[in-house]
Amino acid sequence: LAREIEYPMDMRSVANLDQHLPQLTASPVLRFGIELAILDALARAAGLPLGAALFLARSNRAPGARPLEAIPVQFTLGADGAETCIRALHEAGDAGHTHCKLKVGLDDCEADLVRLRRIIEQCPRLTFRLDANGAWTPAQALFMLSSLPRDRVEMVEQPVVDQDLPGLLERYDG
Repeated sequence: LAREIEYPMDMRSVANLDQHLPQLTASPVLRFGIELAILDALARAAGLPLGAALFLARSNRAPGARPLEAIPVQFTLGADGAETCIRALHEAGDAGHTHCKLKVGLDDCEADLVRLRRIIEQCPRLTFRLDANGAWTPAQALFMLSSLPRDRVEMVEQPVVDQDLPGLLERYDG
């Protein structure tokens, strides 16, 4: 069925989505979701994985470059206990994941650190991304950021609520 649909745009013209739907400029997250859905539909219609279709649509690709066979994605877990996370993360690593995202901020900072240190120690193949969902105060965020191993924790998503972020950035020297 997808091959029978006539699409009004190709992969390259999706970048001009704002010309078709200018109201999307007010919501970048919504715009990205719509753009990704359109790109996925175009790729499926062409019988290609999205990564391969995007690669082929690039006009400035290096000579001899080839599309990736797979695109690595992070393995995401909630705020489960350390042992539950460790078991799941070992399975994720065995399945080829190199990055994982863990929820933090549901316990006090000391308990979070104990949990994270245990998980990080037991999962040496993984790089970690943390998501605090704005649960920390700026002082807690600074404490956590200074206590975490920088070579293993790649990023912390939303460490504080939006209105506290400018103040945190002014104080953070990392």
